[in-house]
Amino acid sequence: MIVGGDPAKRHGVVLAASYEAKAKGVKTGITVYEAQRLCPGAVYFQPQHHLYVHFSARILRILRIMRSFTPLGEPFSIDEAFLDMTGCEKLFGSRSGRPPR
Repeated sequence: MIVGGDPAKRHGVVLAASYEAKAKGVKTGITVYEAQRLCPGAVYFQPQHHLYVHFSARILRILRIMRSFTPLGEPFSIDEAFLDMTGCEKLFGSRSGRPPR
């Protein structure tokens, strides 16, 4: 799957690609024409910017809530954020499932 320009018109760029398309060399920013050459069987989707804005706002709201656990959080892109949860094991236990001491 590829999100990007119009493959019928062979114009525009790739905004996102599935792991399968990436494995064939499709990268964000290349032309749709080039993506078609690299991955001829791909299914294309037109971008829906209003949905990206909506879900990005939701992610940022979640990040604000998560900052009650750690001040070390920051947005990375329209759909990603990072949190440093170092020390939370004392509050919530470790990934190993052991209870906190």
